Amino acid sequence: MKDTLSFKIFKLLKTKKITQKELSEKTGIKQSSLSRILSDRYKTKTETLQKIAKALNVPVSSLLTDVCEEKSIAKDKENILSEKIKIKEEENKLLKEKIKFLEEKNKSLEKELKKKKSENRE
Repeated sequence: MKDTLSFKIFKLLKTKKITQKELSEKTGIKQSSLSRILSDRYKTKTETLQKIAKALNVPVSSLLTDVCEEKSIAKDKENILSEKIKIKEEENKLLKEKIKFLEEKNKSLEKELKKKKSENRE
């Protein structure tokens, strides 16, 4: 399960290229205790989490953040991006309508100008 403490620690160990033995040495946690933590057979104390987080150079919260929460944040970002795209599309539509209006207005003014020029010639 990807939202377990052990999964997160394993992932960080792999990313940072640190062995369990090195983590044990950096934290002062016995390898047997660390092994129990990493197999989710041990209720981890806050102090232990702090040592592990410090050794891995990450905030404690990153070990506790639920993967579901991370997915929710990603979904929120996706929704915001989708809304931004919709707004841009609406802005583009409005701009196109404004351009069309101005082009029509320009044509109308050109006709009036031609008419006045022709009247002036006569």
